[in-house]
Parts: sequence; structure tokens; C-alpha cells
Amino acid sequence: MLPSIEKKFNRLQTALEETLVYMDGLASVQRLSAPPESWNAVQILHHIRISEAGTIGYLTKKLLAPASEVKHAGIAGWIRSVLLRRALRNYKKKFRAPKMLADMAEKPDYETEKVAILENRKRFATLLNMVTKEQVGRAYFNHPRAGRINILHTLDFLEDHFNRHAAQIRERSQNQ
Repeated sequence: MLPSIEKKFNRLQTALEETLVYMDGLASVQRLSAPPESWNAVQILHHIRISEAGTIGYLTKKLLAPASEVKHAGIAGWIRSVLLRRALRNYKKKFRAPKMLADMAEKPDYETEKVAILENRKRFATLLNMVTKEQVGRAYFNHPRAGRINILHTLDFLEDHFNRHAAQIRERSQNQ
């Protein structure tokens, strides 16, 4: 894995590991309780898993294109990435999950979600190991709101997305 990718992926992995250790220590009622009209901790983990699986699938398909056929993200991609990261770090701002990510079971099974998200991350690591220096700065990912961003920006987005939801997991589970 390229060092620039590895550094960002390792941060993402550490955040997941810390969150799973935290969730492992919760009682089932803490994982599955939430205020009305809000997701519980396991539903949030499910959302993260489905979101990341979509990103992995999309990148797997797009990375098949020769790097020469994909534009560099350039300064516009950097600006889009910075604006996206800033929005995600504003925890007071609410975002609607895309419809395909919003539908889920009322009480998903934690162990099933845990195994599945860990499997996603293994697949993601395998994919990132194949990214070349020529590909890393190219705009392979098309974020639904921010537009085209490169692999490093995508990892930044995933980290901020994860951290935003990890904070929600802690908040929701402590209120029970």
C-alpha cells in the first residue's frame, strides 16, 4: 500500500477498532436504544457498513479504468474535499442519508454487523493495495454531494463520516 494511503487507512482502521471495543462493552439495550426518529448504535454501524461497502464497490469498478482516462482531481477536487470535510465535522448540521442507506432493520444484530464491517475493511485494504502512484491523485470517486474527488480525499471523507457517526454511537448509547 502506498504510504500516503496507508497512513489514512490506518487512521480509519484505528477509529473502527476503538468503536468496536466500545460497542463490545455495551449492554444490548444500550446498543439498541435511541430517541424517537433516531438510529440506535447498531443501526448507525449498519449505515457506516453499507456506505463503505458502496464506496468500495464503486472504487473497485472505477479503478479498472486506465489512469490516463481519469482526470486529476486538481485544485477543484481539493476544494470539494475541504468543503465536504468541514461540513461533516460540523456535528450540529444534519444530513439526510441517501434513501438506499436509510432503510434498515429496527434492531439489527450487532455481531452480524461487526463481522460484516470488518470484512468490508479487509476488502478495502486489498483494493487500496492495488492503487498505483499514477492513480492516487485522479478523481476516481464521485461523492453524491461533493462531486469528483481522488482516493486520498475519499479516505478523508470516510474518516470524517466514520468519526461523525462514532460520536453519535457514543452519544446514543450513553443516553440509555
